[in-house]
Amino acid sequence: MNYEIHIKDTQNFLDPLILHYAERGAIEVNWLGSDSLKPGLVPVELNFSLEVGDGADAKYEQYFTTDEKRFEVTKIISYTQDTPAALARAGELIVKTFLLPESYSEPWENPLFYVNFSAVDGLGLLKGKYLTPDFYSEEKTVIEVLASCLQLTQLDFEIFLSPAIQNHLKKDWHEILIDTKHYFEEKKLPSAYEFLEEIIVSMRCQLYQCEGRWEIVGINKRHLPVVKFWKYSATGEYLGTVNITRNIKKLPGLCLH
Repeated sequence: MNYEIHIKDTQNFLDPLILHYAERGAIEVNWLGSDSLKPGLVPVELNFSLEVGDGADAKYEQYFTTDEKRFEVTKIISYTQDTPAALARAGELIVKTFLLPESYSEPWENPLFYVNFSAVDGLGLLKGKYLTPDFYSEEKTVIEVLASCLQLTQLDFEIFLSPAIQNHLKKDWHEILIDTKHYFEEKKLPSAYEFLEEIIVSMRCQLYQCEGRWEIVGINKRHLPVVKFWKYSATGEYLGTVNITRNIKKLPGLCLH
């Protein structure tokens, strides 16, 4: 499977997309903490390198920024594939991230070298962001809180929820209210990250992005090949239910003698 990296300047949408060459095998996507069964947030990190073929210094200096939301970086399945089956998936989104501020790393080499970059989905950056005051003083539905926290990442993904537990009185989480004023005992107002993590952990779920959507999945459902989700818009509107079949890797068994 071939992949493409697209970089978009969110401050100037009129700029044409510039195609770059990456080092073979250098595009790496990491879901941090995804191997753990512990509930919580699973941020994604995209590492990649861009080729400098002419040995020019500061070839990609335009990407050196202190703005954590300026350059949107997406990894998609390439439009140039070797097989019809792979070509049918061309353009499919793998991950969407933002270029990590000051992650530009240029080696002192000549004439051919590669510049390293890192991009993240913004979940970790929620540690420095806060919700509006009404989220610390009024009753809100669980979905309202989740959607409002995730919107601060500026990734307008739909939310797919398949919790580990269900309320026996109300099955739909967009109808379950929490008193945000008393949800945290600390006097200090929690950041959006702390608020989000507290709810995800209490639901015994993991949160991560997958193929252009936020998935919130119970840790007791991670092994299921088909998962039923309650689907919500990026702003929290209920859109119905959907069954999703996961990509399962079949590993050969080990024979121990």
